[in-house]
Amino acid sequence: MLDRGCGHRVTTLPLTCCPHSGLCAIGTLADLPSALTAAAFATAGTYILPADDPIPPRACRKRFDALGAVLLLAALGLFNFTWNQAPLVGWHVAYVWASLLVSVVLFVAFYVWERRMGVHALIPVEVLTRVNLLVYTSLWLGWVSFGTFLFYTVLL
Repeated sequence: MLDRGCGHRVTTLPLTCCPHSGLCAIGTLADLPSALTAAAFATAGTYILPADDPIPPRACRKRFDALGAVLLLAALGLFNFTWNQAPLVGWHVAYVWASLLVSVVLFVAFYVWERRMGVHALIPVEVLTRVNLLVYTSLWLGWVSFGTFLFYTVLL
């Protein structure tokens, strides 16, 4: 047990504490009061929260657009990969351009698929108005910036 001066006692694996912070960076295990508090809330929630509704029969459930989800995930992931990989290896590397091209093709395939799905679409095409696209783009740019943040944090 180590007391790092901030009132928290932490258990660490062999001597992996950062000398300049109140937390141990690697090998820190959860402290007992937090674990007990989480267990108390989980137990209380079991008795306080209402029971879930029974699952309707399979025929009554809405269809899930699995292919749309896979297309969107692949398109966003490849697009993110492209913009995070390009500063590392440069734009002259072929796979950077290939991943950008494949992501654009996947975005188009996602749009076409969603138009075909109609009511059961993951993101109905009617929702994709200019205002909504601005919100989605802002959220997505925040998601993409996380990888760039990590890249530049390492350089500090």
